[in-house]
Formats: sequence, structure tokens, C-alpha cells
Amino acid sequence: VDPRFILHCLFMMIVNTKNQFYVATFMDQIDYFADKEQSLHINKLFDVGFFLSAFLVTPFVIFILGTFKNRQDIIFMILWVLTMCHAVMNTFFVKSSVCQMIAMAIFFVLKPLKWGSSAEFLHKPPYKLSQYGRLYGIVSMSCAAGALFIYPLTRVSFLYFDGCFLTSNIILTLAEFGVGAFPIYMYYEYRTKNLGREVTRKLSETLPLLETGQMITKEGQLCKQS
Repeated sequence: VDPRFILHCLFMMIVNTKNQFYVATFMDQIDYFADKEQSLHINKLFDVGFFLSAFLVTPFVIFILGTFKNRQDIIFMILWVLTMCHAVMNTFFVKSSVCQMIAMAIFFVLKPLKWGSSAEFLHKPPYKLSQYGRLYGIVSMSCAAGALFIYPLTRVSFLYFDGCFLTSNIILTLAEFGVGAFPIYMYYEYRTKNLGREVTRKLSETLPLLETGQMITKEGQLCKQS
């Protein structure tokens, strides 16, 4: 059992569930705090932005994935920070139209970034190219399983909270906070591997010198052993 893959599946499942819940209930959430004219305006912006955002955001996603191609921990930390910013804006500043617009913009970035990050993660060692289809399928099934919670969360909001989605959003926000363990795990994994490489490099440099009767002084100069 690979703990990094399990954590990745959980991360993608929770983030995707929150994003899908956001899309499924967007109109209802906006209608709850905005007047009719403002609600129509925000919903129209969301509909247009949902389709146009892919063209506008893709260069940014490519830049992030290219810049940190050897640092998966940084990529997923950026994704997690954006996820938490979106969750906080959408949950605790629901009556602010400005905050909801910011949350909408962040969502448009999250949509391609999460799938691009996941694909990049599964392409890297220790996973093999021959395993990619199966692993990506498991991640997709995990996300589909998480989506099963959308209906009960929506139903509860209407039955017990008069159409207010605060409680459901808090539950999902706490879950998103919890999956921050994944980028932290990736960071410590990178740090451990990097430390191992550094020790191996120093040993490979030192052993030949010891075999030839040389040693390295504190000033970095070579001297013969007596």
C-alpha cells in the first residue's frame, strides 16, 4: 500500500467534491444573499467564465507545473492554499459580492490546476507509464465517490437550514483543511530523499580521498595523511 497515493486520492476526492458542490449549488448560494438583479449578474458572469477560463488560466497552470516540475510538494501546496482561500471566501464571506467574485476567480484557476497537478504527479516516479491509466482511473473513481456526498449536503441545507449552505460549506472546508497533510507529506518525502542524496554525494567524494591517503581539512584543502 502506497501512502502517498492514498493521500493523493483523498486530496483529490475532497478538493473535487468541494468544487463540484460549489458548481452544483452556486446559483442557490448567490440567491440566498443577493437581490434578484445582482444574482442574475453574478450567475451570468459565472456561466461565461466557466467556459472562457480554460483559455485564460491554462498558461498560468503550465507555468506553475513547468516551474516546479521537480517539486511536487510545492505544486500541491499552491493548490491547497488556493483551495483554502476559495473555501474561506465562499464560506465565511458569503454576503460579500466582492469576496464571491474573488472565490469565483480562484475556482476558475483550481479547475484545471487540480487535474494538471494530478496528471503530473502520476507521471513521476515511482509510478511507471504503464500504470498511468489504472492509477488515473482510481483517482477518478475516488472523486466520483466523493461526489455522492453532494446531494445529501444540499438536501440537509434546504431541509434544516432554510437554504443556507453555511453548515455544509464548513464541513467541506474542514475536510479541505485536513487534506493539507498531503503536501506536507510530499515536502518531508522530498526533504528525506534530498538529504539521502547529499549524504551519498559526500560519501562518494570522501571515500576515494581516504583510499589514496588524503583527507580534507576544515579549510577545504587537501593534505596527505601521515
